[in-house]
Amino acid sequence: MKIHKFSKKQIVKTTLEEAWSFFSDPSNLSKITPPSMKFQITNLVPPKIFPGLIITYKVSPLPFLRVNWVTEIRQAKENSYFIDEQRFGP
Repeated sequence: MKIHKFSKKQIVKTTLEEAWSFFSDPSNLSKITPPSMKFQITNLVPPKIFPGLIITYKVSPLPFLRVNWVTEIRQAKENSYFIDEQRFGP
């Protein structure tokens, strides 16, 4: 079986702290998801991620399909990285 890899690099003109502040705020997920997917968080979320945080949402990957999705933040290191894991979804 052949494995395919897609790689893309994008330069963002901002500080690391500003980027971290944006991407570590779960409420910004809807800003980086295409509007056609009708992304909607369905639980209360804090303004900053932390390990163990569960985020539930609804999304429409296809126009006629609306699905529930659950993600858990597994690890987070401030101004460095976070790892999320799908718990439930397509």
